Amino acid sequence: MRMRGKVIAILALLIVAVLLVQHFIASTVILPQFLALEHQKGERDVRRVQMALKMNLEQMAGNVQDYAQWDPMYAYVENRNPDFTTASLSPRVFENLQLNCIYVYDADGKLVWGQTRDYVTTERMAIAGLPERDFARLGATFRRLPSSKPISGFLACGDQLLLAASSPILTSKGEGPSRGHVVFSRLLLPDELQKVSRQVRVKFTLCNRMPGIKDPGNQAFSQEKGIVYDNADKNNLDVFLPLVDLHGATVCWIVADIPRQISVEGRQALSTSEYTVGVAGLLILAAAYWSFGRFVLRPVERLTRHVQWIRQSGDLTNRLNICRTDEVGILASEFDQLLSALAKDRASRRRYEQRLRAMLQEKTERAAPAESESGTDFTG
Repeated sequence: MRMRGKVIAILALLIVAVLLVQHFIASTVILPQFLALEHQKGERDVRRVQMALKMNLEQMAGNVQDYAQWDPMYAYVENRNPDFTTASLSPRVFENLQLNCIYVYDADGKLVWGQTRDYVTTERMAIAGLPERDFARLGATFRRLPSSKPISGFLACGDQLLLAASSPILTSKGEGPSRGHVVFSRLLLPDELQKVSRQVRVKFTLCNRMPGIKDPGNQAFSQEKGIVYDNADKNNLDVFLPLVDLHGATVCWIVADIPRQISVEGRQALSTSEYTVGVAGLLILAAAYWSFGRFVLRPVERLTRHVQWIRQSGDLTNRLNICRTDEVGILASEFDQLLSALAKDRASRRRYEQRLRAMLQEKTERAAPAESESGTDFTG
């Protein structure tokens, strides 16, 4: 392989090495940072969904407290006056407060009054799997708690989910003893979930069970914050957040579907960077190919042809006269000086040979008469 090919091959290997190192750093250092930012965005989005649902619970908790800590309700549990339910627990209450269930229990956990209605039409409705036992057991929960504040949370209702809030029945001044508790609840129907989705601008669903996670990512980070990520889909990130019921158990999962815009843009930026480095490497190779041939190989080839011509012709008078200060110029100058030294040596040798020939000729001419004279004497 010639010098140009060797140099270009070395440069190509260096550029390939740079690309490999860049790809390694991008995939192991930079891209995980994009994924971490994406996970943080997913956490914020799923927390917003959780906060929106909790705000509905807080609103329901405030409403149930207003009804439970009300003197007419306190008196009703004692006297069971039907006029109270007709006036104060009418179908319009279901509509105004957007409730599907209103249940009133006494201090022993026995049902005093309860109805389930469609709060849109205010018509009676049957709710399959309604957790009435959980409603009744809330009285024991209040007896264990030192505070008389309402409690709220989620309850499983068959394949659906209930927003539920309960408050102990006290006087309007919040005094007792408690005569029972009131339960308000509402089904989380798809229309309401879509409303919450539009409100927080996050696409999500509720699942009774978390599906299998194909790519959980950093599981330690997920478990620390109670969030699980599924990174299997390159276009969408699934973020799972558990919802706990009134008893502290996981009742379902919020599944937020987050578009993977950050990682997609990150991958595009890294790909563009690698493509740019590759194109720049090709331009560098082209520039190196031309400049190396123009400024290095051409003088070396000229010097090589000059040496070959001198070897074949034997003419030591021709000079390169390359005016350069680099190694090639120094080599050409030294070669010219070597030729000059050889030419001087050749001229000196020729002059010496000429003198030697003259001396030999002169000696020969002197020796010839002497030989002729000695020959004549010998003959005589």
